[in-house]
Amino acid sequence: MLALALFSGGCDSLISMKLLKDQGIDVIALHFNIGFGGNKDKLEYFQNATAQIDVKLQVLDIRQQFF
Repeated sequence: MLALALFSGGCDSLISMKLLKDQGIDVIALHFNIGFGGNKDKLEYFQNATAQIDVKLQVLDIRQQFF
């Protein structure tokens, strides 16, 4: 079974993904980079956070489409 989780980088999404992993569900963390909030600087945080709970991270850069 596979779940796709929208990952804002916050605690709520991390806990939700961890609970799914603990139930044996594979999770992909999906983060949309829309250009606000310095996402370039946060990439390392996103990678470290998802690695700690053994979740694959997928970052979609939609800055061009968003603006």
